[in-house]
Amino acid sequence: MRRISIVFVILVLLCLDGFGQIKNGVVEFTKISGSHNVKLIFETKPFDAKAHKIEEVTDERAPVRGTIIDGRYALGTDLSVPKVRIATVKLFLTARKFL
Repeated sequence: MRRISIVFVILVLLCLDGFGQIKNGVVEFTKISGSHNVKLIFETKPFDAKAHKIEEVTDERAPVRGTIIDGRYALGTDLSVPKVRIATVKLFLTARKFL
């Protein structure tokens, strides 16, 4: 249940505050409501393609097309190898760190 709550908070943050502050590979979303505040921080780093097994699925007969990295479909790519990766995710709810 706790995991579902965290995912819900993340989705709400992304919907309500679609523009984060981008500084040096760090994306920060903040929402304040009354005495509560929520802060979600993503830190990105360059993606090292040589350190992963990468497959391209482009067969017209395949039900799913895209890029497979280490046996999993890469989300958020346009059928290409990513240039950045999410290194860390931090979630703060009223100054308490959860992730």
